[in-house]
Amino acid sequence: MAQQPHPTVQKAIERYVELELEIDRLCTARFAGTCIECGGLCCRANHAAMTLGSWWLRQVSVAAHGQWWPEDWATRQGCCAQTPTGCVLHAGRPVCCWSWLCEPLVRQCADVWEVVFYGFISELPGDVARLTPSLDLLQMSEGEIAAAADVLAARVELAHRMLAAGRVLLDPAAAQIDKHRVAMRLICQMPRILQPSVHQALLEKMTTWGWE
Repeated sequence: MAQQPHPTVQKAIERYVELELEIDRLCTARFAGTCIECGGLCCRANHAAMTLGSWWLRQVSVAAHGQWWPEDWATRQGCCAQTPTGCVLHAGRPVCCWSWLCEPLVRQCADVWEVVFYGFISELPGDVARLTPSLDLLQMSEGEIAAAADVLAARVELAHRMLAAGRVLLDPAAAQIDKHRVAMRLICQMPRILQPSVHQALLEKMTTWGWE
């Protein structure tokens, strides 16, 4: 029988699964039609092998889905997580499946606040994985992660708080000044939100406010 991870790490895994499943739900609710129409161009290589090669991502994926991978996963031509109904992974996706806010999705965003929010949740798993400037969660062994368990737990809980705060950007009843404050705080904490397509979309949408 496989040994259970360090108790703090196990709790962090469970909380991280909750986080990624919620991000997946938000993404699917807003963009599922576009992603299906796209035809899976991002999902043709065997990217899920990265999940199986990372102790952290494998544990997350198993916590969410059980043993999801096929026996021949290492020799698959396409992604071993793909099925006729789409990707089996809703949590524990590999790093190349983060930063998913592509240009077609950005164009669907109704306003600046949606661009910032979906850019934020697209980058949030990657932000959690960077425990410190010198600690990459995806490259760490079980023992290394156990040694950094308190840092990991704090990072996961911070991500939950940031997601809760970010929801104001989608609230039609929220004051514009509150949305400004939240957007600026998220961007300051996670500069990666301003990846090129998001940065360009923000500039274009801000011209409607007369900011030329």
